[in-house]
Amino acid sequence: MARQKLVPGDYYEIPLEAGYSALGQMLSVEKEALNAVACAFWATIEEDPISQLGKSPISVLLITPDLIKSGVWKALGNASISVPENMRTYEQFRANRWIGAKVIGSGIVRKFLNAFNGLQYWDSWANPKYLESLLAPGIPVPREAVFKQAPNHSMQPTVPLRGPAPDFEGYA
Repeated sequence: MARQKLVPGDYYEIPLEAGYSALGQMLSVEKEALNAVACAFWATIEEDPISQLGKSPISVLLITPDLIKSGVWKALGNASISVPENMRTYEQFRANRWIGAKVIGSGIVRKFLNAFNGLQYWDSWANPKYLESLLAPGIPVPREAVFKQAPNHSMQPTVPLRGPAPDFEGYA
């Protein structure tokens, strides 16, 4: 895969499990925040991603740029950024030179998007509510979420996964 440059406004197809894809858009490059990039994410990619970029994203995060630079997240084009400032919760750390800001690994973002689409378990983390912290303000846990442990704490999944059984080992 060809290396890609980091260009704010670029939007990407993010490959998920079972042939699904999500959409991401780079909002800014934040070198002072551990060389992170700010990105917004949508659960799926629609036929017209440009109009989709005008809708509210499910998540807005500072992330590592490795899967963008390597071309795993394929750049589809560049478009104006319409994600409102109030969804960019990381901005509260800018004035204090990013102290306290969290940078999320791009591989974790892919796992989050898989779980949002019911392709991996939502609660398979050490903190079963971890993925909730990655949601944009006001975005609830999706109806498609599949829980590893039923609410009564039985060991049976609540519903079957939408795709093949998840492979949590070595997933990037």
